[in-house]
Formats: sequence, structure tokens, C-alpha cells
Amino acid sequence: MTLADLDRALAEESDGYATLEKAGFSQASIDEIDRRQATSSIVPMVDFGVGAAVVALSALGCVPVTSCRGPTLGAQKHSQPAPMVVFYARRTQVPALMQAVESADCQIVNNGAKLEIYADDVRKMHKLALAIRVRIDKTPEDGK
Repeated sequence: MTLADLDRALAEESDGYATLEKAGFSQASIDEIDRRQATSSIVPMVDFGVGAAVVALSALGCVPVTSCRGPTLGAQKHSQPAPMVVFYARRTQVPALMQAVESADCQIVNNGAKLEIYADDVRKMHKLALAIRVRIDKTPEDGK
């Protein structure tokens, strides 16, 4: 995905969090944000809260494979115990990833031949996307 896609995803997620905060993170507001994500988001197939992180990783040149926001927002059941994104990355992307992970207070681990970033709070995934956004222009591209 492109930098413009990332900016759109960040704006969508920021608006969603503003709506949730104004409503006190009520289940009704979470349900509304989830409906909005599924119908009008740049990444409708991705859970609200990890969408910007997925787009950020893609814009950085990584290949996201799966994601889940975990149980940290609302009563809806999720398949993972914590917000996470699994993806492929090139070695040249690792320094920017490590800096972004540290800046956002997330964790990164090997997951087979892939990497996985996870957090104890889904809002940290938005911070991760912002941190990656800052680093995209500073990261060399492979093959060019």
C-alpha cells in the first residue's frame, strides 16, 4: 500500500478512537466503529485498531499475512490473545521496525519465517503505525 493509503488509514483510526473516547468506549460505540470499519474503511477486512498498523507495514514494504485486535476492545471474541500483526519483512526493514516497535511500546518476535508485532493494548498498534509513518522516508528500498 502507499503512503497516501497510510495517511488515510491513520485518519480513519484517529477519528474512530475520538468517537470511542467521546462515548466512553461503550459497547454500542465499539459496534458502530466495527460496522464503519467493515463498510467504508481502506482495509475493511482488518479489525479496527490494527488496520493502520497493517497498512503501515505494507507501505514500508513488508507483507502482512494476518492480524487481530485481540480482546482489548469490546466484548466481541477474537482469535488471538493480544493485538497482533504477522508479516514478512526484509532485513533492511528491521532497523526501522525495531525503532517503531520501541517507540510504540510494542513487542516483536520471530514467528516461523515471519515476524510478529504484538501489544498489550490495541491503541499501541496505532502508535506503531504513526512511528512507522515517520520512518518510511528514512528507510532504503531493496532492489533500487
